[in-house]
Amino acid sequence: MKDLGLLIKNIEDRARNLKVKLLRYESENSRLADEKVRLQAIIGQQDGQIRQLEEKIKMLKIAQGLGKGKDTTRAKLKINELIREVDKCINLLNK
Repeated sequence: MKDLGLLIKNIEDRARNLKVKLLRYESENSRLADEKVRLQAIIGQQDGQIRQLEEKIKMLKIAQGLGKGKDTTRAKLKINELIREVDKCINLLNK
C-alpha cells in the first residue's frame, strides 16, 4: 500500500511539474509571438526605406547622366525608359 501511495504522489508531483513547465512555455510562446510581430513591422519599415533609397539612387544616376551633356543619347534612352515605366503604371491603374 505504501508503494502505491508513493507511486501516486510521484505521479502527482510530475503532473504539477509538467503544469508549471506548460505555463512557462505558453508564456514564452506568447512573448515570442509578440516579438515576431514587432520584428515583422520593423522589416516592413526597412523594406520601405530600402525601396525609397533605391529610387533615390536611380534618380541620382539619371540626374548624373543628364548633367554630363555629352551623352545625350544615353539620357534620351533613360527618359524613354522612364516614360515606358510611367505608361505601365498608368495602364495598371486603369485596369
